[in-house]
Amino acid sequence: MAKNIFLLESNQRLKKFLEERLEMNGVAVETFTRLSDLMNYLKQGTDLLILSAVESSHEIEKFLENYSNHLSRKTTPVFLIGDKFSKDEIEKFQLLGVKKIFDLPLRIDEVLFAVSAELGLKLEIDTTPSVVEAHINDDVLYVEIALGFNLEKFRLLKYRILELLELYQIKIPKIILLISDYIPNNPDFDHKKILYLLNFLVETVGGRTGWIKILSRYESIKNLLATQTSLMEINVVNSLEAALDSLMVSTDKDLFNDNLLKAMSQEPANLSLRLKYDSASSKKYRIAVVDDDFIVQEIVKTTMTDMPFHVIGFDDGKTFLNSLSSGYDLIFLDLMMPGLTGFDVLRKMKELDNKTPVIILSALNRRETVLKAMEFGVKSYLIKPLKPNDILRKCKEVLELT
Repeated sequence: MAKNIFLLESNQRLKKFLEERLEMNGVAVETFTRLSDLMNYLKQGTDLLILSAVESSHEIEKFLENYSNHLSRKTTPVFLIGDKFSKDEIEKFQLLGVKKIFDLPLRIDEVLFAVSAELGLKLEIDTTPSVVEAHINDDVLYVEIALGFNLEKFRLLKYRILELLELYQIKIPKIILLISDYIPNNPDFDHKKILYLLNFLVETVGGRTGWIKILSRYESIKNLLATQTSLMEINVVNSLEAALDSLMVSTDKDLFNDNLLKAMSQEPANLSLRLKYDSASSKKYRIAVVDDDFIVQEIVKTTMTDMPFHVIGFDDGKTFLNSLSSGYDLIFLDLMMPGLTGFDVLRKMKELDNKTPVIILSALNRRETVLKAMEFGVKSYLIKPLKPNDILRKCKEVLELT
């Protein structure tokens, strides 16, 4: 008899991935976005209930208490996905029948293994060590892969890319695929996995293979492309500068404008971009804006009004670094400041092994910003003058609030 899972999850990427991945093995996945919606379906029964903490811990606890009185509860295992539950909360959840708790950021292989074991499935799960990320700057989609190729992460990446394209309203992007620290596992299987990804990227650019550039020093990548007629126009380059040149990304346009206040009246924040915020959630993001221009700080603060963000402004890098231990979820950082520059701040953060995501604010041209920022591991930047919609998009992208 076919297995059935009820999944409560607001993250569309994870929902679609689990639906696709489990339905490949004959498992029906019914998805819900709110506890109230799920409650109406419990009488039908399910083989596994996966709850993501889309609402407060208190609401989940109340739901589990009500659910524990349901007849189907006696045989239905419950998994819970959440962010930094306290020890007391974990103990309460366990007493209410939760069998497994997964912390965020989620390790998708752990979830698949747990589901497979609980339902008695024989899932072939790729466990190859791999780091996979995607982000967008100037209508260019950057896809970064390190260590190795993991098919599960590539499947999940597809949905992340679709999210980003929708967020930035980009129909057909230019793509730079960066492959570093590659450790071959099974060369034949590795080739199948990278071809899976490349074929999806080709679909993403509407078959325009010339719009895809691969930054890699591995000859095996070049050799693989040479055997694929449909992929032969994808160029492998040895530097980011060469990739940007071959895509003809703007490199000499100075976008700086002294009158930054003008940006506030040019483009009010689009309501469709405003973050959905449930008052029941206790999550409030701490955001630092480090810029010697007070107007820039005010633009960011004004953009974040009525959102789950606590924005703190700093006029110089030294004051900001003194506050770093208090912890931030996101940092907006100006590059050109008197005293400690933005690059000085990044160097110090690197020394401290502080991995808080950073969005660079710069009046430099695009190429210089991209190349210098990436040397410090910074993935995203904004060119002045700042616009509210651009600020919101970057926040949603970097904090993965899509």
